[in-house]
Amino acid sequence: MKFNEDTKYIYANDKSDVEYNYNLFKNGEYGSSSDIFYYKNKLLKVFYESLTIKDIDTYELLNELKLKCVITPKKYLIINDKFYGYTMSRFNGNMIIDNNPDTYLYSFLESLDLIKSDIKKISSVNIRMNDINYCNILYNNIKTKIVDVDCYQIDTTSNSKEIYESNMIDFYLTILIALIYNNNDKYDGSLSKSHFYKYIRYIINERLNFNKSISNNFKYLTSIVEESAKCKIKTINDFSNVFYLNR
Repeated sequence: MKFNEDTKYIYANDKSDVEYNYNLFKNGEYGSSSDIFYYKNKLLKVFYESLTIKDIDTYELLNELKLKCVITPKKYLIINDKFYGYTMSRFNGNMIIDNNPDTYLYSFLESLDLIKSDIKKISSVNIRMNDINYCNILYNNIKTKIVDVDCYQIDTTSNSKEIYESNMIDFYLTILIALIYNNNDKYDGSLSKSHFYKYIRYIINERLNFNKSISNNFKYLTSIVEESAKCKIKTINDFSNVFYLNR
């Protein structure tokens, strides 16, 4: 297997080269279509099926944006002239659905504010952040990062404002789901049928001001939950319990 630090590419004859030169970090899970290996201080994501060169163009565009909170591909794995994966920086954090339930809610929410700038940059070049979910957002008690940009795609039919609003709504709903299901059942969609959840989703879609910080919007959202449930919310566990009591 060739590894050249001077290029953007890693060349291999087949996937066994990867298994020989890299150490397996994580098998695909949660329906994932890839395995993750580690090499030095980087992770290497290897897909079961090849991607397209067009995907590399999208990833290169993301790299040009110099994002702070979205971990983007660095080098590309080529096996027999086909694109099969990429390296990325490793971020030590837990999936946000596995946050410590005693974490102060506002501490977590304030860690999200830097992400807004990245979402705005990504949307400005008409990229839709497809597949934003709680498995792809990590928190380490200080910072929050988004990983796995595999499904991000350039949308040539919508304007950047529409894409920004769509990306933001998806992000807010993902955070909401993670807070509701924190350290509880894996998300199965059942809670989304409740009146309380639909009410909060309406607030996100219609009443949040995306020009404000993410934390301020969520603090506003939390105040609505507190008023509706007639209780004070201090921790992530408090937020989760309120939804379970009102499901």
